[in-house]
Order: sequence, then structure tokens, then C-alpha cells
Amino acid sequence: MPTPDVLTDEMDTREFSVLGFTWDPGPTDVTVAFRVREAGEWSDWQPVGGGDVVPDADSLDAARSTRAGTDPVVTTGADGLQVYADSPTGAVTGLRAVLVDPGVLPQDSADAVAAATVAVPGQPAIVERAGWGADESLRPCQPDYSPAMRAVVVHHTASANGYSADAVPGIIRGFYAYHVQSRGWCDIGYNVLVDRFGRVFEGRAGGLTSTVVGVHTGGFNSRTVGVAAIGDYGSTGVPGALLDGLVSVISWKAAIHNIPGDQQVTLVSGGGDTKFPAGTPVSFHTIFGHRDAQYTSCPGQNLYDLLPTIRARVAAAANAAVAATPVGNWEQLDTTPSSLTVSGWALARGDTSPLSVVVRVDGRPTTITADQDRPDIGAAYPGSGSRHGFALTLPQTPGRHVVCVEVVRPGGVGVVALGCRTADVVNRAPLGAVDVLRLQGRTLQVSGWTFDPDTRESTSVHVYVGARGAVVPADRSRPDVGAAYRRGDRHGFEYTTTVPEGRHTVCVYGIDSAGGPPTVLRCTDVQVGASPVGALEAVTLQGTTLRASGWAFDPDDDGPGTVHLYVDGRGTALTADVERRDVGTAYGRDPRVGFTATSTVGAGRHEVCAWAIDSGGAPPVALGCRTVEVRDAAPVGVLESVNVSGRSVVVQGWAFDPDSAGPTSVHVYVGATGVAVAADLQRTDVGTAYARDPRTGFTATGALQVGANSVCAYAINTGGAPHALLGCREVVLRDAPPVGALERVEWVERSGGAVDVWGWAFDPDLPGPTDVHVYVNGRGIARAATWERTDVGRAYGRDPRVGFYVAVPVARREPQEVCVYAINGWGAPHTSLGCRVVVG
Repeated sequence: MPTPDVLTDEMDTREFSVLGFTWDPGPTDVTVAFRVREAGEWSDWQPVGGGDVVPDADSLDAARSTRAGTDPVVTTGADGLQVYADSPTGAVTGLRAVLVDPGVLPQDSADAVAAATVAVPGQPAIVERAGWGADESLRPCQPDYSPAMRAVVVHHTASANGYSADAVPGIIRGFYAYHVQSRGWCDIGYNVLVDRFGRVFEGRAGGLTSTVVGVHTGGFNSRTVGVAAIGDYGSTGVPGALLDGLVSVISWKAAIHNIPGDQQVTLVSGGGDTKFPAGTPVSFHTIFGHRDAQYTSCPGQNLYDLLPTIRARVAAAANAAVAATPVGNWEQLDTTPSSLTVSGWALARGDTSPLSVVVRVDGRPTTITADQDRPDIGAAYPGSGSRHGFALTLPQTPGRHVVCVEVVRPGGVGVVALGCRTADVVNRAPLGAVDVLRLQGRTLQVSGWTFDPDTRESTSVHVYVGARGAVVPADRSRPDVGAAYRRGDRHGFEYTTTVPEGRHTVCVYGIDSAGGPPTVLRCTDVQVGASPVGALEAVTLQGTTLRASGWAFDPDDDGPGTVHLYVDGRGTALTADVERRDVGTAYGRDPRVGFTATSTVGAGRHEVCAWAIDSGGAPPVALGCRTVEVRDAAPVGVLESVNVSGRSVVVQGWAFDPDSAGPTSVHVYVGATGVAVAADLQRTDVGTAYARDPRTGFTATGALQVGANSVCAYAINTGGAPHALLGCREVVLRDAPPVGALERVEWVERSGGAVDVWGWAFDPDLPGPTDVHVYVNGRGIARAATWERTDVGRAYGRDPRVGFYVAVPVARREPQEVCVYAINGWGAPHTSLGCRVVVG
């Protein structure tokens, strides 16, 4: 056996009760077979052919229907599926199994359905869409409508027959979902459905008495009513209740649409999926089976065999009503931008009494009486009188509307459909032109023509000068416009006004008679008085200083003008009063027209724009815009030397900011203590190397602390951006103790007695002499160690002024303790040079 295009495994699924299959367009002889699992048991394979119903080629349903598919199949709570699909003439691709679980709603019970059944005099009991739970949000588009219905087509749904009464609403919801969501149609395909219990259900939305076009019989959808029996009646007998329900609803529809039950009718094929090529006239019974128009077994052999019975019963029930049907004609459907008008006539033969006419717009009914005088109708139907005309105008919003007209039968029971049509309410935009828009001095003249295509009456224009508007009637004679558009000639307009000095926008609008958007006939700018003249000549930078210059004047003013200068959107008002003889000579006017402005700007790009201000209040004139960029180059420099002198440090080097012509600043930090100095010392070498002002050198002095000291120098960025580090050095200040020796202590007889003290001392941290303190029995004398000691200087490689001699007078000849200390110049502990005791 050849391998089929598709053969799936046995698949577990969610529970479903309606099943269908769709596939990509291509082969037309696709065979699909399936089996389902119900109550844990797998069914036998069941074949299902491709659906034999397609929308009419030019319908809205066809515009959305892009996939081939089967008709829906009804199951009983299945939860498993296996699928086979094949075609002898091409590959089956894109196969989809569509599983629908319509759920259970409260209105599904037989009692709820009975309660929802609508009883209307002259109409069989019908369950409307809300009664079977139609979700109207599923409908993606509005259906088409036929001018009239000519026949009834009987179908069966080829689905299971053993359904319960409670299951029927869910089955119909399943058909609806499959037709819309899988086949892509606008709605369920059938106009009416009848179940095996004889209950009648509204199918496709659009009105039970309307001529809404379904999708049920290829090539003949648009002129027929599709009535479907729920179930498969190929081998199963047709229940009596179902037969009665079919006869009842078909009889009612036949009476509405003036269809005799037992006659023939000629329909012209629309082509597509049908036995008959497009354009072929075909004779059918007014009640025929689906198989008469297409290659299908529908409506099943048993139901098809009952069609003669159905025709006879419908003829018996409805032909008399058809024969007595009121006659009439829906003659016109006219629209305006905001309304539609229906007109025609209707009468009962031999009866002068006027009939009622129901006009439904998008399903909303309005009832009127056909009692307007129509002498032509009176002459055509002697004995019926002439007052049978009707006309109705209803306000409507712009858009597409479905309009259906019905005539109420004499006695008020039942209606006869005159048909349904669609009407587009369109508010057409005004037309027109401005022939003249002229400014002479301060006088503005405007003339032209305009009219609204939706009315023959004269309209108006609105003329705006700036924000000031005027309403101008467009009712002057324009024979040229009348001849060109055949709408009368009273559509011209003229308008004159005085315009103040300055620049103004003039706009002319053609006004819509129905309140719709106006049409812009013309918009243009006019200038009263001369515009300012000038130029933004130069925008320069020197460091962070921006300078803009130029000239400007207002020809309508003798004196200096005003300029607004914007730097990065920040504006400054300037008086252009700098003398510019070149401009004064060129224009023969006061030379005070120049302007100059400076501004400090930061790093980055800057936009500079200048506007010359009109003294009369008209819009300013742009003199130009320039873009400049402040490049914030980092300062340059070198920390050349860091020298220690005692507890002081001397820092030297050079630095400059490339963005500044003059000297910059340097900040020198010793530890956390800083000092600012100007780098303004002459450095010819730096000036030559960098081709700039040589005043770049600096010297700074700072105090050191004992221990490690960080000495850093920074060149300061004049633009405020990060400063440049010139370098850091570490200086360690070591506090060495003083060095020295107490060499000799003697008692001398001099002026009553004295003690002479000799020695030497110095502080290694200081270049010069240090101090010594001499204590004799606790009394101290301070002396500087300044005597030259060449031997010590040579030994320590330093200044030889380190010796000291101190003569200390004493009062008594008694032991004297002499102690000497070398003093630390930085305040740290002093050094003891020793103690001696002498006796006089």
C-alpha cells in the first residue's frame, strides 16, 4: 500500500465534540480519514471528503477564506485522534486537525432553549443566535446581501445523529467556530438549521427576514436560502419532527421572499465549486437539494428522497400567501454625507388601504406607512388607488450600512421582503480654488470659488490672516464653475481686508456643509513692510571667550535695530548700534548697524544663532547660525626640581594651559597643605619650544614636617576641566640629634671667680651654627656655637662655625656642677654634651 501524505500516531487530545480538517490550497481530490477515542475505545476509520461548499468568488467570505477543508464532524466527548490524508494528484501539505470544544452553557438545556424560542405572529418558533450561545465577537467581517432570494437549498450537516436535545446548542457553536476560525468565513455558513427534534435555529447573522448571503451552495449562494438538517441522512431515516420543522421554516421563508413551493426557477451560476461553469443558466426546483448544484451526496439520500414531499407541503402551506403577496418596488436608495433615503411603493392588489413598510438599517427597524400619492402606480393597478408611495430619510454616520425593506402583509401578520442593499454614507470634501491672493500695500484681496459636492446650495469659505478669521459667503456667480461641475454657478467668493505690518500666514478654507473637515484651498505667507536685513559675520573663540559680530537693521526704521543672539538656546538682546560705515554706504542709511557680543563658554560644541528683530512685530529674520567648539586641551608642564632647605622645600618648574594665551596657575601641595602660585616667570626655552608666551615658569615654597612629605604640583585648567598633575616627589625630613663635645671646664680667678667652658656643637639638620645652653649649678646661659673649628668642619664636611666658649661668673668658692646641651633647631629633644664638677 503506498505511503499516504499524512499518517499520524494515535494522539492524546483535550476533549472535543466537533472536528474538522483544513490544508493548504492545491489538490482538489483530498481524502481524509480519522478515528477517535471515545470512553477509552478507538473507533473504526471514518472517511471524510473535502468540503463541497465554498463562498462566492466576490464575497467578503471569499476574501478571508484561504484554506481548503472538510465539513465539520460531530463526535461525543472524544479525547484522542489519529488522522490519515492523501491525494492521488498532489501532495497534501499544511494539514491541520481542528478540535472544537464548544463547552456547556446554562442555555443549552432543552427547557432553556424552549424558553429562548422567539414566537412571532406568522413565523414559526425560532431559536435566535443568543439562544444557542453565539459569541458575536468571533465574527470577523460583515456578510454580503442579495437583492432578493429566489430559491431554498436543503442540506444536511453529515454529522452524528444520536445527539441529545441539550447537545444541539453546543453542536451549532462548534459549526460556527469551525466555519469562522478555521475556514475563514464571516459567520456560520447556513442561514437556518433544524435539529431532529424539529426545533429551528437562526444561523448566519443579518436578520431572519433579510436576504443575507450564506456559504452553503457553491456558485448559487447569493440568491438562495440555505437550510441545514443537523445529522447525516444518507442511511438514517429522517425523523418526522425534523421533516415538520423543515416544512415549517421553508414555508415561512417562501412566503417572505415570494417563492412558490412547487415551481421551477432559473438561476445563473456564479462559478467556483459547482457543476456548472460561471454564467450558465440552470433550471432548479424552487426547493432543491445541495447535490443538484454540486458534486456531493448532501443532503443525504433519505432526505433528498423527501424533497418532493417537502415541496408539496410547502406549496400547500405557502403558495396561497405567495399568490396574495403584496406587490411593490424598492426604487431608490440615496445617501447624503449624514443620511440615507429609501423610497418606493407597495400595495395589495384591489385594496386601496395603505400598507406598512419596515425599513431596517443595520438591523434597527423603522416602520412607515406607504401612503404618498403615486399617480403612476394608481394607473398601473386600477382599483387600488394611487396613495401607495413611501419615502424615509434617516440620519446616519459615515460608513457602510445594510438596509433591508419589508412590506407588512394586510392584517399585520407576516412580511414580504423587498430586498437588502448596502449603502455607503460618505461625506465628500469641499472642492474649490483660490484664483487671486494679492497684497497691495496693506490691502489683501482674496477671490476664488468653492462648493460642497454633497449639496447644490452655496456654501462659504473661512479666510484667516494669522489667527484672525472671517466667514465669507461663496455665493457669487461663477458660470465657468457651473459649466464645469453642473452644480449651479453661485459658488464664487471675494474678500478684502487690511493687514497690519509684519509677516502673516493667510489661509483659505472651503467649509463642509455637514460639519466635516474643511478643505484647505490655499495657505501662504505675506509680508507687510520690509523684513530686517543683516548678517552674522564672525563667531570666534579665544580660549573660552566666544565673540560674535555682524550687522543688522530694519528698513522700516531709521535708527539702530535689535538683534537677539542665542548661544546654545540662551538668548541676549543686543542693540545694533556699532558704527559700520561700509554698511551705511552700501544701503544709504545710518551706519549705526553693527553689533558685537562676548560670552564665556565651557568645553564642547556650541551653536550660535542671530536673529534680526522686526520693529513692526513681524517674525524675526534669521541672520545665520554657526557652530564652534571649545577644545579643552589638558594643561602642559613639568615639575623640574624639589629642593629642601632646612624645614622648607622649594618647588620649581613650568606650566601653561594651551586653551589660554596668558599664564596659568599652579597648585603646589606639601602633604595636605597647598599654595597657589602663578606660572608667570620668564622661561624663554618653553616659549620657544611651544611657540607661545614664555611666562610659564613657577617657584613655590612650602614648610616640611618631620618625616615623609609628599610634594605634588598641579597645572590648573582654565576651562574648569580636570587639572594636570605635573608630578609628585617624596621628601623625608629626618630630625637628627645635635652633635658636639664638652671639651674643657676650668675654674679661673677672675673678678672674684669664674668657670670657663669650651667645646663644639652643631645640628646636622641645619647648615649654620646652632645654640648651646650651659648650666652652672642650675643657672643657664645660652650661647651660639659660632667659633670657627676647622678640625670639626673638616671632620664632618660642614660649616666650621661650631665652637663655643662660655665664661660663667661664680660668687663663692665651692664645687660647681657644669652641664652643657646642644640645642635641636627643630624643637626635638636636645643633646646633652656632658656635665663636669669643678672646685675653686
